[in-house]
Amino acid sequence: MLLALVLGLPGGCVTVRLDVTFAPGSLDLKPHGTTVLQDPAQQPIHVGDGVDAQSIPTEYRMAHPALGRGWRVVVAQPPGAAELEATIEDLAPVDDPSGCYAEVVVNDRPVARLQAPRGTPPGSVSVVRVPIPAGALHVGENRLEIVQRECSIPRGPDRFDDALIRSVLLRVP
Repeated sequence: MLLALVLGLPGGCVTVRLDVTFAPGSLDLKPHGTTVLQDPAQQPIHVGDGVDAQSIPTEYRMAHPALGRGWRVVVAQPPGAAELEATIEDLAPVDDPSGCYAEVVVNDRPVARLQAPRGTPPGSVSVVRVPIPAGALHVGENRLEIVQRECSIPRGPDRFDDALIRSVLLRVP
């Protein structure tokens, strides 16, 4: 089941908020160095729609996973910029024929696409690094999410790719 919150905004605009599961609590961002959001020793997180998830190992596969995973990150001093490193199994590659991809969202604003390198076979584990631009994180609590976006060419009822988030690190120089 796909859960979404639809909000009507002034001027008749409509926005759709997809189902994202947040990790419990919040993490303090280290002013320099690495902050671990998803430890590789923790159980991986299955994200997607669960429709075509055969490449997700059965012990982690969920019938109805959330479309994304989020973390609350508390910032005392905003960094000029940061880097997110994610280790993700079965991440759609740049040349995915269905146009599937994941996205990093900070405080409801997309900041980067996450895709495996061109030609990556299904079920492979990819380590992707993307910049988090200066100004994306502010003083106080921030919401950082990895979200599966709808494929541009859906395969029948399979509208979102499935992937397994194994680890997520946030680095500040």
